[in-house]
Amino acid sequence: SNMQIPGLPSRKVLWEPEQVFHMIQTADDMGYRSIGTLTLLCYDLCSRPGDMRQLRWDNYKGGLFKYTQEKTGTDMEVPASPRLIERLESITNRQDEIAVCETTANPYSKDLLVKYFARIRLRSGLPKELQLRDLRRTGATEMAESGCTEDELRAVTGHQSREILATYVRPTTRLATSAVNKRFA
Repeated sequence: SNMQIPGLPSRKVLWEPEQVFHMIQTADDMGYRSIGTLTLLCYDLCSRPGDMRQLRWDNYKGGLFKYTQEKTGTDMEVPASPRLIERLESITNRQDEIAVCETTANPYSKDLLVKYFARIRLRSGLPKELQLRDLRRTGATEMAESGCTEDELRAVTGHQSREILATYVRPTTRLATSAVNKRFA
């Protein structure tokens, strides 16, 4: 049970907000609004791509998402941001799943999502190291930078402990500046 096999180093990649919205715009321009929607879902809900690609319309009511995280089994209730609500309301051709691939008319498999995301990222000219899964960390770090408490962050990310949350919230200059400003205010 304790084989001491070294794990992969934790990723530290963060997206800049301009990169996120450039990716969404590129996806939309290429005719893949579903990928743009998935990008915004991962970013605004600080969630794993696997959970977001499986979201169904019955998981979303009145601006609130209710779903169970696949990895941990954690039940989530997270309000949507105004920009996410606006984007979701613009979707007119609704199937059971929120994100349906435009070329197959089916929900995305993990492999198909990775393939299309990489194609769109390449077209957008964004760095190759940016991955869809990094949007969870990016959103959580931005929430911390805006002054959210650890408990508020955990309510959005679904992390059970502060220790695990710490792997997602990356120390930034903005966080350090906020801490110093609070201390000496």
